[in-house]
Amino acid sequence: MALHYDGILYDELTADPESPSNGQRWYNSTDKQCKVRINGVTEVLALQKDLQAHLDDDDNPHGTTLEQARTAGNELAGDIDMGGNQITDLGDPAIGSDATNMDWVKAHVDSKLQGLDWQNSVIRMDLTSPPPTPAQGDRYIIASPATGLWAGKENQIAQWSGTAWIYTVPNKGYALTNESNDIQYNYNGSAWVNIGGSVPKGTPVEITDSTNAQGDGLAFAVNNHQHAHGSRGGGSLHSLTSAAGAGFMPQSNRAATAAPTVNDDNTDGYAVGSHWIDVSADREYTCLDASTGAAVWKETTTGSGAGCLAHKSGTVLAASFSVSGGVHKATVTFSTEFADANYSVALTDVTTSGASFKPSVDNTTPKAKGSFIITLNSGNKNNLVAVDWVAMKHGESSF
Repeated sequence: MALHYDGILYDELTADPESPSNGQRWYNSTDKQCKVRINGVTEVLALQKDLQAHLDDDDNPHGTTLEQARTAGNELAGDIDMGGNQITDLGDPAIGSDATNMDWVKAHVDSKLQGLDWQNSVIRMDLTSPPPTPAQGDRYIIASPATGLWAGKENQIAQWSGTAWIYTVPNKGYALTNESNDIQYNYNGSAWVNIGGSVPKGTPVEITDSTNAQGDGLAFAVNNHQHAHGSRGGGSLHSLTSAAGAGFMPQSNRAATAAPTVNDDNTDGYAVGSHWIDVSADREYTCLDASTGAAVWKETTTGSGAGCLAHKSGTVLAASFSVSGGVHKATVTFSTEFADANYSVALTDVTTSGASFKPSVDNTTPKAKGSFIITLNSGNKNNLVAVDWVAMKHGESSF
């Protein structure tokens, strides 16, 4: 009986022929194999389904190695999904894009942090005296010049036990996080310094002197790094804590709705010279003492005493200005009106850039006895914080 497979005729036999001739083909139905006689040797032929099954085998039947699987240029084409398996015995990296091993990473990190002795974080590091109501476990780094219970303990770590302050004198290499600005600091043996060199929010700026005799600029230092700023001033400026001059501008509150209290103190960022404007009562105050829990604020509102001209004052925040007629305007309305519109207005803009917006009273709309309009002489209000205003009544005393 003959068998056709893929167009080829095979003799179907139950056993191999005893003396097959070269080129003879047959199918052995007993062992289910197609065979051919070639140069006196009987060869077994693979069936198409067997070949396909071999091609579909994903178990690497030939034991192909990674070296054999490399593409041209020794680069793999596409990502490799490890399926949760590990890559083992990696060498140290040579360039930034190389994969690396855990030992190298650990050694590299340790080398960067060598000598640092990490401590628990502190809440703040700018207080010179204890806070009035600490909670058990609260930690602070004592700032200079320390006063009260903390006197003479500058740079030490103070922790409240619930009944008393426990002090730790830092060793060189101490490192910790300041929770108030999320920046890490290291004690270098004499001071706590920012690790990494960035300037955290609220860092004091030490202004030492003008850069030349004509005052053509300011020289100042932040974290002991020298800087210069080209702004014509004439004369020296001093640090915030210096008694020698006006000092750098301290924190102020220009939109309060009540008078300041003894608790509006250095723990809130206020210092001697800070200003406080109560916009609800049209009152202005200056800080004379910012001690914790014992702040002293002096009302400086003009017209608060007999014989002074009546006046009104307040602050207009940048958000209150809107575009009208192509310029930014804001309306100021008095809580109580003057007798008439015979008053003058002084305006001072507060900006983050130092550039003036030159605010003025809108001359296209006459002042009213109960209101006036402020116009910004600028096409935008970028960098504007607020405009402080004072309205002074002509010839009308407050008594």
